[in-house]
Amino acid sequence: MVPSFLKLTVLAAVVALAAAHCPPYWTAYMDSCFQIFNRPSTWEEAEQYCMGFSTCEGNQVGHLASIGDVGTNGFITKYKRLIEAQGPVRVWIGLNDQTFEGNFEWSNGANVTFTHWERGQPNNAQGQENCVTLTGVSSSDPSRWDDANCLQQMAFVCELPGIDPRAQHQIW
Repeated sequence: MVPSFLKLTVLAAVVALAAAHCPPYWTAYMDSCFQIFNRPSTWEEAEQYCMGFSTCEGNQVGHLASIGDVGTNGFITKYKRLIEAQGPVRVWIGLNDQTFEGNFEWSNGANVTFTHWERGQPNNAQGQENCVTLTGVSSSDPSRWDDANCLQQMAFVCELPGIDPRAQHQIW
């Protein structure tokens, strides 16, 4: 019988080998890399900033974060707490319905398979709320989402695809 400690050590090593590699100052979660930028920006400015991250070959790979499951939502919510020393902060994520009202899509083109709206959201208040934030202000659950005016200035979360450490070529 193999001791439990040895089983856990082997499992941790396998998970570490399979985890994404990220550029310096980025945090890996599943197969992606994330970074929060506490620089107030409109949704479009934030998306353009994220799109500025590219591979060594010049391929644009960054976008505002897309959240496809409860685990990623929880990870980003906890990660967001790093910038909340002075209080709750709302951050832009990549979800928006700018193309067609009520038809939400991720800025990176991923399918919308998960949502976590605050109660009563999305509400498109004054017909001007087309971009999505993780709430932080007056919310009983800081992991909930809220639609907001895309011209508001707030922090944001960028996402890059992680690099498989077993890959032949590094792009960072």
